[in-house]
Amino acid sequence: MKEEQRSFKRICERASLILCVALLCPFSAHAYVVYSTSDVTPPETCILPQPQKLLWEGDDILFWVEPPSLNESEEAIEVIKKSYFHWNNGVGCGQPSLTYAGIQEDPSQGGTLPVVGYEPSLDEANQNLLVWVENPNEWVHGPGVLGLTTLTYNTCDGTIVDGDIEINGGEFLFSVSGVPEANEMDLENTVTHEVGHLLGLDHSQQVGATMFFNSPEGETEKRSPEVDDWAGLCCLYCVPGTHVPNNVCEGGVEQCLDEGLINPGSLNGNSEEMEDEGGCDSTQAPFAPLALLFILLFGLRTNRECLQKQCGARAH
Repeated sequence: MKEEQRSFKRICERASLILCVALLCPFSAHAYVVYSTSDVTPPETCILPQPQKLLWEGDDILFWVEPPSLNESEEAIEVIKKSYFHWNNGVGCGQPSLTYAGIQEDPSQGGTLPVVGYEPSLDEANQNLLVWVENPNEWVHGPGVLGLTTLTYNTCDGTIVDGDIEINGGEFLFSVSGVPEANEMDLENTVTHEVGHLLGLDHSQQVGATMFFNSPEGETEKRSPEVDDWAGLCCLYCVPGTHVPNNVCEGGVEQCLDEGLINPGSLNGNSEEMEDEGGCDSTQAPFAPLALLFILLFGLRTNRECLQKQCGARAH
């Protein structure tokens, strides 16, 4: 009788374990999506299997900042730099290091015009910019757009050659302080999300991920990458191979995460924050969905990803 009870107990324990795994799987599965060449027709001379990951080559990505003429302009620049540098910390997936190259210099002082997108005639003089647009009349991406990231890449192998971020400072109030007001958009929150696009990440379907598709006013949770964001980065720069049929990696991500962990404490903390936010309804506040605008440019593809404040507004 006791043996039968022990057997029954083991069966119950196994059943409970299976049930727990089944219940946990939907919450632990990664929901990242990476950019790829899936939406373009490659040149006839291209023999690579499609689609290819969109990613940078080399060890460093230099970026320049066009400073805003705010009272807190120095603080804003520091916040912008911090937002880029968040992606250098946490997990080492072989991603390029984001390196601050300086202020975008005035052309009259020997600098170059802040050209958004890729200008073939400039070749290596093209700069990866963060441009602060303060005149509403100079913002050409429509009302309600907080920021926009432009990627230019090779349509065959997916190599990114240029990445620029525009911030709509003419229409919106951005906070550079620790706690934004209810009517302000947090600058660090916005720029960190946009830099994820710059590195090759599309929107995640996981609530709480930095690359999740919307952002309420006053939100600060996207100031640093979460576990799902690191998983996407590892898919791009760590998992072997550049062919991504479904814009996700079919394996190898978890191993890359384990091997690339730089700061276990911070990553575990991010994981807990992501879990806490999972039950929140982001539609209770005005939020910022993102829309896509594609432009074909000299055999390269320019992908513009815009952060929008108004629900449902999309640029095509």
